[in-house]
Amino acid sequence: MEQNLKMILVNAFWEEMGSIIRSDKLDKKIYHYTSLEGLMGILSSEEVWMTNSDFLNDMSELTYFKTLTKEAKERFETEILFKYKQEEINKNNMLTLFIELFDKAIQNRFDKPTENFEVYVMSLSENDDSLTLWGNYAKGKGYNICFNTQTLISEVDKIGLGYVVYGNVVYERETQLRTLSHSLVRTFDLIINKDVEIGELKKELLSYFNSLIISYSIFFKHASFAPEEEFRMALTTSENVDVQFRSNGEVIIPYIKLEFDKSDINGIVIGPKNNSDIAENGVKTYLQKLNYSLNETWVKKSEIPLRY
Repeated sequence: MEQNLKMILVNAFWEEMGSIIRSDKLDKKIYHYTSLEGLMGILSSEEVWMTNSDFLNDMSELTYFKTLTKEAKERFETEILFKYKQEEINKNNMLTLFIELFDKAIQNRFDKPTENFEVYVMSLSENDDSLTLWGNYAKGKGYNICFNTQTLISEVDKIGLGYVVYGNVVYERETQLRTLSHSLVRTFDLIINKDVEIGELKKELLSYFNSLIISYSIFFKHASFAPEEEFRMALTTSENVDVQFRSNGEVIIPYIKLEFDKSDINGIVIGPKNNSDIAENGVKTYLQKLNYSLNETWVKKSEIPLRY
């Protein structure tokens, strides 16, 4: 049985995500860097937070991505004009409609975001002892928590109110442009000869572009951020999720809770400027008080040597 347009585009979306972002090749362990206060709160509540992407610390991420879309679109048009005859492209104004819907999705993401369409992000790293990340958290005096990667992903999946994308952030600009332009060309190839009612085409193609733009905008960052070696988990939803609010001392930030089991935590690394025996004993005592098993949850110090 021939697939309908919606299923064709859904399958195309997940193939695109799997090739560059949602990879099956994952490290078994993932690390969440935080302050001492953050560590204690996470351990005691057995939950971590996913922050609304519009309230991430560096909003330049979206501005940077918006510049990518323009160049990627130019690459796409060049390849399509070379690949297809004019009569094929002009049939039903397919190329014009395609670009109009892509531009609409960009507008939806950056200029006129839909009120009931939200993205929640959790930032982690596959590097358990990153000098850059230690510097970002409590000036080297922070901690990181080691989770089992697949287990934490499954906890996000359990929320069940949207779709989950996860993987390493992409920092190389040429890879970003090649990925996005390839996605556009591949999608055009799928629909150019598809006999679909125009209303259905507009609806399903815009939905596809919305998902594509949102996902890539979360995982494409400027090369200057590459030392962070960031791994992200993102939940995109149009449902009424249970949103909470916190203060960072200056603004109110929306987030959602991600619960976990004690056994989901593999261990804790203590920052390089907090390497006293007292710090290690304090973490172990706190874990025991909260009924974590020290046989299953290890505690160790950073191995980075620092000068004071």
